[in-house]
Amino acid sequence: MQLCIKPIDTRQGHFFKQFVSEGFTSHHNNILWGQFPIDNQTINWHSILDTCLDLQCSVKHLFYFTVERLGALFPQLRLKEDKMREEFTDYQVTDSKQLPQEERIDRFWGLVGKDMRFSELPKLMKALLCIPHSNASSERVFSMVRKIVTENRMTLDNRTVCALLSCKINHSGPAHKYTPSKTVLKNAKSATNLYNNSLKE
Repeated sequence: MQLCIKPIDTRQGHFFKQFVSEGFTSHHNNILWGQFPIDNQTINWHSILDTCLDLQCSVKHLFYFTVERLGALFPQLRLKEDKMREEFTDYQVTDSKQLPQEERIDRFWGLVGKDMRFSELPKLMKALLCIPHSNASSERVFSMVRKIVTENRMTLDNRTVCALLSCKINHSGPAHKYTPSKTVLKNAKSATNLYNNSLKE
């Protein structure tokens, strides 16, 4: 039995292509939205960083970061809660025209920190900006380590791996094009002498 395939005209082909494209896009959008942490409380409360929004965030939400989160993540900040409460309230009632007119969030909070009224609040905001929004940077480092520690170099010392990794991260160009400065050479020779002397002891 021979199948009879009827040719379709341009209009039918256009509708078919559009139908398939919309179905494909809708299906993959549903998959992506299901993977994104849209309802994550920590991510939602990061809206306090957005200078374009009205800061209707409550003090309770703010201290979720200072006490429960940043207190553990950044103990070196030593944020003062009473001072933070004062500054945050002051910031909420301040007219936007009196605040820095800067679009970039990091620069905005840097300029806010120069205001005598705000000393603790910018520290918190800068700490929030330091929290990585993905694991891409750490995955990149793991990839570099796999290229350094190969099957033929499995016995490399941890300090050697860290040193090679540091060189790779801090110098983006090819190694053969790198010209060390006199200071770097002097420090390298000094470190080599210290290492050789430690072996003799």
